Amino acid sequence: MLRTLLVVAIFVNSTAALATGFGLGGKTVLAAQNSPALPISAINHMTLAVSDPEASLAWYQGLFGLPIAARQGGTVVLQIGEGPQFMAISSTPSDNPRIDHYCLSVANPTGRNI
Repeated sequence: MLRTLLVVAIFVNSTAALATGFGLGGKTVLAAQNSPALPISAINHMTLAVSDPEASLAWYQGLFGLPIAARQGGTVVLQIGEGPQFMAISSTPSDNPRIDHYCLSVANPTGRNI
């Protein structure tokens, strides 16, 4: 349980920092002056680009006990907690390890708030 909470905390902190940097959910220099914050209701997932996908999979599973929820092509999807949140590890080795992308859920999306 503690491992799951730690993974969720890292996941939330990583994506929250990225979201704020892009003007989502807070005022930044990139946000329009009179625009309301994007109504984010949840974090869905993030995909990591890593230098060694097999070693990274072993590390996340060994340290946090994350089970494999699915495989999409060569990409491995690891379940976080009870879900539906997950973390994916890209199958293509990268010379630039990073969070490749993350997905946020928006409450009641309309043309006005997106």
